[in-house]
Amino acid sequence: MSALLKNWEGRYGDAEHLAAAGLRVARDSGVVLPLYWNFFINTVVLGGKGDYEAALAAGHSGLALCEKIGDEVMYQRELNCLGWLWSELGDLELAFDYNRRCADGARKRGDPETTANAEINLADIAMAQGDLPLAAEILDGVHRLARDPSTSDWMKWRYSTHLFASLADLCLARGDDRKALQWADECLEIATRTRARKNLVKGWRARGEIATRQRRWDDAEHALREALTVALAVGNPGQLWRMHAALARLREAQR
Repeated sequence: MSALLKNWEGRYGDAEHLAAAGLRVARDSGVVLPLYWNFFINTVVLGGKGDYEAALAAGHSGLALCEKIGDEVMYQRELNCLGWLWSELGDLELAFDYNRRCADGARKRGDPETTANAEINLADIAMAQGDLPLAAEILDGVHRLARDPSTSDWMKWRYSTHLFASLADLCLARGDDRKALQWADECLEIATRTRARKNLVKGWRARGEIATRQRRWDDAEHALREALTVALAVGNPGQLWRMHAALARLREAQR
């Protein structure tokens, strides 16, 4: 759990050390539950750090163990993580399949957190493929889930931060700067309060992209520099390449 907390803060070096120690203890214990929990945590942490080969190995080990013993909760979480990893690596078809299987299983179990995480990933994939209507349909559904007072508050802050970042990207793609800014600010509010640095990058990047399109050069420069500073400190490859691309678009717009 300490590794998971460090992971949420984007401190992947510390998280990796703790996750590896947890996995060693779990292997030595001969007890199944801590073993598959630690496979999951290593998948998340190593993926965030960008060690994709090791993350995939941990994820598939955890998936196989959960399947063998019939554990549905962590099985679906591993599907979700593997879907995220494959989307980072560019295999969008495989990523979509993993996340779809996760969302279907989590929905049957009545697990809103895992359902939301998988469906936001599905929307991100749809956006990457240029299918904005599908992305909008999925994100609207997750937003309704998050706003429903009957939905459990368990981890709602976490998936809502990702949701708001994805809604900002969707509105940017549709040309709705006003709504994009609203969602970016929602993302930044939670990310700042919870010290979720990876999501800080997403929020500041969205603000910078909006300012770039509106030709507010100083605001764009400030937002993207804020995002790049955090992205460099965190080191997540997915956010780093997106930041460099956003800065390139700013320089192109400035000619």
